[in-house]
Amino acid sequence: MPRVLKSFAVLAFLSALAVAGPRLSWGASSRIFPASYTEYTVCPSGCDFSSIGLAEVTTTVDLGAAGGIVVTVSLGTYDERVTISGATNGSAENYRVFRGASRTNRPLVAYSGGIGFFVGVGVLQVNADYGEPVTEQWVCLYDFDVTYTGTTTNNLAGVYTTIAGQGRFVGLWVHDVTSPAAGAAYGIWMNSPGNTVINCIAARNKLANFYTSDDDNVFYNCTSYDATERDFFKDVGASTGSAINCIAQESQIPGFTYSGAAWTALTDCLVDAPVLFVDAAGDDFRLQEDDTAAKDQGTDESAIYTDDYAGTTRPYGAAFDIGAYEWIPGGAAWPHLIQWW
Repeated sequence: MPRVLKSFAVLAFLSALAVAGPRLSWGASSRIFPASYTEYTVCPSGCDFSSIGLAEVTTTVDLGAAGGIVVTVSLGTYDERVTISGATNGSAENYRVFRGASRTNRPLVAYSGGIGFFVGVGVLQVNADYGEPVTEQWVCLYDFDVTYTGTTTNNLAGVYTTIAGQGRFVGLWVHDVTSPAAGAAYGIWMNSPGNTVINCIAARNKLANFYTSDDDNVFYNCTSYDATERDFFKDVGASTGSAINCIAQESQIPGFTYSGAAWTALTDCLVDAPVLFVDAAGDDFRLQEDDTAAKDQGTDESAIYTDDYAGTTRPYGAAFDIGAYEWIPGGAAWPHLIQWW
């Protein structure tokens, strides 16, 4: 029987390449930027860097009094595993943003190498250098397609963080993170407290699509589908955790599970409810026009963000839709196509 859980009492290089100044002015966009920043690009040729990892190492610098760095990753496939370390110095106004160039065709980070536990466990990971201080106000990952194609006996995750309260993860598509001998495999793993996950989609990850093992991590408008075991899982190390406007569908152990304290807040979340996706089996998690389970059924979070996975403005109708997509007439772009070099 379908179950519904609603309103539960609930980045001679740097100076030569600089392009600084205010660049974007999005109101309550989920994809926040610093007021001024230097921008770099990653692409096969004719740009600043040829790999995400090289961009990350070169931009781990003193950000100054109130600056930021944005690294824009062009379309294509990157067989890399990247640790985004903290800047060498910073202030409360600093940001580092790593983002995919397109929300309608995200760059694919598909790592095929091994995972060694003592260098972290993520394909894309933020400040996982064990004890390194965090100096930015925010470290952000926006609009990547992440998967793992290798074999490992260690724990692994598509996206992983150990920073506290300064990680912002938006518009990520994390899927098929698995390895037959892996100890545990997760889609998005928050292994530190106080991070924010918005408009992300995770599917077919080995142990859990979304995992929190520390306190006060919040998942907004995320969609989980067909995890090998669990949709959203909260470990015994996390006494608090919230999910708002999220969808959990078709996993072996459905919904919002935990080992230890229960989830602190589950607000307008759907568990195996009759949500009408356009083509979930084909990874198209847009809502159909005649859906009634998720459309206009969510909590208004416009003070925090006013867009969805594809950049569509929320809400379109009377209220936020539940899940990563906001339904609009004609449908938003379906951004799971991969552009190869």
